[in-house]
Amino acid sequence: RDQRPIIEFGKIDELYYIAMDYVDGPTLKDLYRRVTKGGAFPIALAVHFAREIGVGLAYAHRKSDARG
Repeated sequence: RDQRPIIEFGKIDELYYIAMDYVDGPTLKDLYRRVTKGGAFPIALAVHFAREIGVGLAYAHRKSDARG
């Protein structure tokens, strides 16, 4: 997998943010519009997206610095 480095991570007031490289390509909204032109959104594709989002969230939640 291509792991994109985090450029900056921080907190402003009580909100955290992550800055990463911009990746050119279609958005999820673009893909949704393309796929649903002929009808319903395919379940297999929805499951794939949900899994990939879960993988990303799990990675982010496991990240820690030297202090834990």
